[in-house]
Amino acid sequence: MPDTNNDTEITTLLAHKKQVILYGPPGTGKTYRANNYISHLNTHDYEVHEDSLLDQRIFSLTIYEPRDGQIPDLSPGTRFTYDWKGRRNWQTYYDELQEGDVALAYNAVKLRRFTTAVRCTRKEANSIEFEVVQQFDGPSFEDMKNDPGLKESILVRIQMACSLKRLSEGELQRIIAFSDGLTYESLGIELKKIQETIPDKEFVTFHPSFGYEDFVEGLRPVTTDDGTLTYRVEDGIFKTLSHRAFNVLAERAGIEGRWNESESIPHLEDTEKKELLKTAPEVPFYLIIDEINRGDISRIFGELITLLEGDKRYGEEYEIMITLPYSKKKFAIPPNLYIIGTMNTADKSISLVDAALRRRFGFIEMMPDYSVLRSLPDDNDDEVGEIIDIATDALETINERIAGNYDRDHQIGHSYLMKVRNAGSRDDALEMLRFAWYHEIVPLLQEYYYDAPARFNEVIGSKFIKLSPDERGFEIHERLYGDEFLMAVEALANGNHEQEHAEPDE
Repeated sequence: MPDTNNDTEITTLLAHKKQVILYGPPGTGKTYRANNYISHLNTHDYEVHEDSLLDQRIFSLTIYEPRDGQIPDLSPGTRFTYDWKGRRNWQTYYDELQEGDVALAYNAVKLRRFTTAVRCTRKEANSIEFEVVQQFDGPSFEDMKNDPGLKESILVRIQMACSLKRLSEGELQRIIAFSDGLTYESLGIELKKIQETIPDKEFVTFHPSFGYEDFVEGLRPVTTDDGTLTYRVEDGIFKTLSHRAFNVLAERAGIEGRWNESESIPHLEDTEKKELLKTAPEVPFYLIIDEINRGDISRIFGELITLLEGDKRYGEEYEIMITLPYSKKKFAIPPNLYIIGTMNTADKSISLVDAALRRRFGFIEMMPDYSVLRSLPDDNDDEVGEIIDIATDALETINERIAGNYDRDHQIGHSYLMKVRNAGSRDDALEMLRFAWYHEIVPLLQEYYYDAPARFNEVIGSKFIKLSPDERGFEIHERLYGDEFLMAVEALANGNHEQEHAEPDE
């Protein structure tokens, strides 16, 4: 399928708009075109190498003096008991804590800073025994509140009012960066080297029940081990792909920050963002959205509509970040993530698409391309060529009539006849044409003209349908076979006058 010019057009639009929609009547090869474009780019999955805590748990422990003791004054190796019963919150993390886990103690009364690293040595039903690992000069609450990487964290948002909370990798990394003498090694933590294969593209089909929760994020019911029904935030396909695109881009650009699940997008310095933008073309990620207009696009994208614009992507001149409604995390779209959508104009006209969304996408129209059908394979049988010529002429005639008595958006695409073009013999070509005709093309026309029999007759003629005497109804003629069928199609291709002005049955 010749597509060099279209490749250039798609490439240009993606460079300027970051997203493009291929639109046109059914069967014009829009989905094929989108997939073919990406395959010709020789894109591939990426290998990401990074250090990770994996299953090692690190917690934040809030200490209230004098109730919990003078923990910052204790020497390494000293043990103390942290009472739990009836006086604490965030029971989930208490249940998760295991003997041997490390916690960073935050003094919430006088110092209002992280001061002590401790390790759980014994956990009872209503208390925890900790052993002091080391004292250190950690970040104060003001430090964290002013740090771009921590100010949006749960720790800061609840002003450290959590008795016990598991730290994310990003939170731990920032706390260590702020602390004198505190390292992964001093905590006895071994960062594990992991290698992950990251796919560079995703494919999704929109439909009427597809929503924001499927695309970005939403609450999903989860049953715990004890049978309790609870809810948690789960990422949708676009948010997941955004994480992948950012992390691969950051590694390729030599930037340490990673966008971990359940965290805000990392804060980067201006120099790092410039490096990110410079590297973005080297690691493109693609999301193909098939049948994009079959979903409620404005609801599915939600607030992301603003972020889609090229100059509002992460690191760009007018970068915009938003706080997502369910997870409350900061989100931005990476500069190396591109969207290719397909739109069937027989389902919904492009004019009905939300104007704000139309402004953010580039559009490429794809109409029936008869030259694709006529450009036969080199080893083509002449008799197959004759049949495909007749079929193509018939398709042109039908589309001219549809454009005349319906509209151009409901024409029939060339892909319906591609199997006929590729047939190996005359008999195969004739059978494939007959199959496409009676099982795909005629039913599609029947749907278009269900309440307009006379116009249906104008398009396809009396050899294939029979009008009722009052022209308010029709029925499909008994199916034709072999050369009789081919002659009827050829007559249609020639614009047979009898077919254009068929008389209704008496």
